[in-house]
Amino acid sequence: MDASKIGRRSTFTVCDLERIDIIVSDGELPAEFMQACANAGVEAL
Repeated sequence: MDASKIGRRSTFTVCDLERIDIIVSDGELPAEFMQACANAGVEAL
């Protein structure tokens, strides 16, 4: 996941965060998003 996509809107939704197991990122994810991942049980790498 490219961190520049956080907070952007799109025309459609693929799925809610709770349906994701692991996110592989560029290492620049904001703290608020990392906390949302932790709350949803998503492992962020």
